[in-house]
Amino acid sequence: MMSAKDMHTRPTIAELLNGAFSTQFDDVSFTGLCADSRKVRSGDVFFALASEESQCESHVRAAMTAGASAIFSKHRLRGIDPQLCEQRDD
Repeated sequence: MMSAKDMHTRPTIAELLNGAFSTQFDDVSFTGLCADSRKVRSGDVFFALASEESQCESHVRAAMTAGASAIFSKHRLRGIDPQLCEQRDD
């Protein structure tokens, strides 16, 4: 049975992925998952899936402003610090 303490512990990205692959954000804890930059809340992991690079960059900037704890993009974004957004195509 889960204790009250366990219910308030935020999972890490490594726990979410369960060893499927490793990311630079493995030790980052999060509160939710989101793929709509208009709905990102502080602590969410954001997945930028826009087909156009310029749209993707705009969505990533919005997620950063909203306080996303980690961001994954399908595009390598030149104007975004790679420490803040990891490009993934898998």
